[in-house]
Parts: sequence; structure tokens; C-alpha cells
Amino acid sequence: MRIFGKDGTCAAICLDFDSSLAGPDWVEADVRAVQSWLHRCGARWIEDYSPSGGRHVYVPLERRVTFTEARDLVEALGNRHRSLDKTPHQNLLHGCIRTPGSAHKRGGHQQLAMSLPLAYDVARRPNSHAVWTALTADLADEIAAVRAFRLEQEYRPELPAAPDPAELGSPGRMSRAMQCLAVSGMYEAGR
Repeated sequence: MRIFGKDGTCAAICLDFDSSLAGPDWVEADVRAVQSWLHRCGARWIEDYSPSGGRHVYVPLERRVTFTEARDLVEALGNRHRSLDKTPHQNLLHGCIRTPGSAHKRGGHQQLAMSLPLAYDVARRPNSHAVWTALTADLADEIAAVRAFRLEQEYRPELPAAPDPAELGSPGRMSRAMQCLAVSGMYEAGR
């Protein structure tokens, strides 16, 4: 399932704890820590697990959040928890996650780690904007750090002298391949 809609927003934060990143024991510890954090912030979530030992925690939101807001929260949380795979929330066009009941690539299926009626209730009554505010407030320092890492903080450099046009090379457009890379983040690993 795609995480982001065509409008660039998402209705749920999808946390993907990957056993290949840190092993199943680390996944279990990270999921327990995130559950405790979500509970302290007043959030409700849906959880499933995969045959490979990975876990997913879905935090449905009453008010959709932008790609940037969701990415910042997941990256900040990923800095706290080693087994959290941040990549599904880092790609606006191709970010996706396997939902409960989906076939797993290694055989078997994603299975709910809770009762179906409880999962349905969480989906039917998503988390309020006040919960989103509590989550982002608790991660404010980490969110600021990930933004700074991407150089999104305000920066006012001194203006240098105008460059020599001969040094700039040919002023052209970015190639189609580079545009696709910039938008999607997908590239050929062999190149």
C-alpha cells in the first residue's frame, strides 16, 4: 500500500521495524519502546508482524500530514530506534508498506498482533490532531536535528561576487534520468 496520496499527504504514520537491520530481538525491544512512547503521548495504533520477524506499527491520523512532517517524525524516531526502517517515509512517490493479510515475499502473510475488532476500532477512530502535536512535541529536538542534517535550517550566507559565465559551463536543464532520481529517489544500483 502506498503511504502518501497524490496530494503529498498521509493518513497514517507507518513504522516498519525490519529484522534484517538489527535482528528480531532488537525489533522486539524497539517495538516495545515505541509502544510505550505512543501510549505516553495518548496515541492508538495497529500492529502486525511478518514471518521474517519484522513488525509494523500503524498510527492512523484524523488529520492528514504532509510528506515533510511525516518524514521528519519517522527520521527522528529512527534515530532513537535502530531497527526502524525510515525509507518508506522518505519517498513521496514510491513509499509503501505491506499491510496485515498481505503475502510476504519469503512466504506466509503479515498477521495482526491484536484482535481484528480492536484494529478496526483504531482505524475507525484515528488519532486526533492533539495526539500528533504531542508526538511531534516530544520529538522536537530530534526533528530539529534531522532538519539540520538535511540543511533545512535557516542559512544566510554572505553573497559572493558574481561567477564568471565561462566557469559555469553550459546552462541547461537537468536530464530526464536525473529528474526522475531527484523526484523518486530510485536509481540503478549498477551505475
